[in-house]
Amino acid sequence: MTKKLTLALTMSIALAGCGGGSEAAPVAMCSPQDGPLAADASFDARAGEYLLILVATSGDSAGREASGSLWLEPNDSTARQFSRPGGDPDPNVTVPLFGWTDVAVLGVNALQLGDLSSREPEKPGVLVLEQRSQPTGPPSITVRLGSIANNRGIAPFDGGYTALRVGWLEESGAFGGTWASGVRNEQAAGHFCAVPR
Repeated sequence: MTKKLTLALTMSIALAGCGGGSEAAPVAMCSPQDGPLAADASFDARAGEYLLILVATSGDSAGREASGSLWLEPNDSTARQFSRPGGDPDPNVTVPLFGWTDVAVLGVNALQLGDLSSREPEKPGVLVLEQRSQPTGPPSITVRLGSIANNRGIAPFDGGYTALRVGWLEESGAFGGTWASGVRNEQAAGHFCAVPR
C-alpha cells in the first residue's frame, strides 16, 4: 500500500467523522494490496484502535463491504505462547495481541464464530497469530475472528474460520491483506484494510 493511499484513507476517515458524514468514503478507498512482508515484520507494536474495512470479492456478498472498529491489546508473556490442540506448545507461533471488533461480518457473508466483541484474553473476539517457519524469512500473520475459534481452552471441531491474512504493514500503523471465511471450504473472501483511529 502506498503512502498516497494511506493518506487518502486517513483524510477520508477524518472527513467521515465531521459534519454527520458516513464511513462510506474510506470503505471505497480500501483497494487490494499485497506483500510480501519484510523478514522483520511483527505485530508487537500494533496495539490500538483501528477502522477495519472488509471488502468481499467472492461469495454471495461479492461487491459488498463491512466496516467498524477493531481494538488490539498486547498479550502478557504467558499468553504469547501458542499451543496446539492437546496442549503441546508450538515454538514457531506466537500470539502477540488479542482484541475485539464490532464489524458486522455477516454483511460480507463471513462466519461469525462466537462473540466478536469478547474481551476475555482466553477466548477473545480477535486473536493475532504470528508464525515463522524459517528464522530469516518473513512471518505469516493471521488475525482470527470469533471467540469460539479463539477459545484457547478447547480445540475447534467444525473447521469453521474467518481469518484475515496480513499482506502489508506500514510505519503509520496501517495494515491489510486478504480475508477468507468458511467451514472447511471457503464460502466468502476478499481484501481488508485497517487504519489507526
